[in-house]
Amino acid sequence: MMRFPLMVVKRGLRSTAAPRLPRCLSRSILCRTITTGGKDDWMLQAELDALAATKSKVNSQGSPNDVMMGKLTVELQGERISNAVKLEDKLRQLIEKANAARARATDAIGRKVFTAVRKKCLETRQELIMQKEAAGMVGGAAAAEVIERSFAIPGPV
Repeated sequence: MMRFPLMVVKRGLRSTAAPRLPRCLSRSILCRTITTGGKDDWMLQAELDALAATKSKVNSQGSPNDVMMGKLTVELQGERISNAVKLEDKLRQLIEKANAARARATDAIGRKVFTAVRKKCLETRQELIMQKEAAGMVGGAAAAEVIERSFAIPGPV
């Protein structure tokens, strides 16, 4: 990833890296890219890749829009997987709470607490199944059964 050192001037941003630019990039492209401001590093890199793809004579990656969408797809896939992992951790904690609440479910209030925690466990497990399917990690009824066996929720009291 290329990083361009910047110097903040009273009127705006100025690049101190302009003389050291690669030959494929002109000063106008650099200024336009840097002055967009507020973008993450991966967004700037994606724009630079898209511009390089536009300038190349043999374009095997497609149009600049295709390059940007490819990068965005990778980012979204990473987010889906990250969310699935977070849901797994949340479900494990809820199952521990459900097991603890089941031990205390001797009176009406304890049973209500256990039922509420168990219901939340079931909802979270279903969300986990959907999230893993969206991320492409699992799919189908057999995969749902595997997740249900892996995350066993205590039965009703």
